[in-house]
Amino acid sequence: MNTINPSSQRRRRLAWVGTAAALLLLAPSGPTSTAQAATGEAALECGSVVTHDVRLSRDLRDCTGNGLVVGADDVDIDLNGHLISGTGPFVSLSGIDIDAHSSVRVHNGRIADFSRGVLGYDADHATSKV
Repeated sequence: MNTINPSSQRRRRLAWVGTAAALLLLAPSGPTSTAQAATGEAALECGSVVTHDVRLSRDLRDCTGNGLVVGADDVDIDLNGHLISGTGPFVSLSGIDIDAHSSVRVHNGRIADFSRGVLGYDADHATSKV
C-alpha cells in the first residue's frame, strides 16, 4: 500500500511554485513592442517600450513583468483614466519602469498589483500623478 506524506507533497508543491515565480521574473512580460505614436492614443501591450508621448486607449491587465518601460527622455505617458495591473506584487515587477531617463511624466490613471508602481531609477525630473 502506497501512502503519500502530506508534508512532503506540500514541500514539493511550494518548491514548484517558487521555481515558477522565479522563471516568470526572468521571462519577458509577453509580447513587447515599441510605441511609435508621437501623440494620440496608442494601443500598447504589457512590456511595451515607450519612446514618444503616448495616451492609453485601453487597460493593460495581468502584466507578468513590467507594465510599460520608458525608452527615451522627455516622454509623457497619459494613462487616459485607464488601469495598468500586474498579477501580484510577488510576480509582476513595475507598473512603469523609468530607468535612466529624465523628464518623464506619468499621469491620469491607476497602477495596481506590481512590486513597484512607478520605478524611477536615475530618472531626473520624473513626475508621477497616478
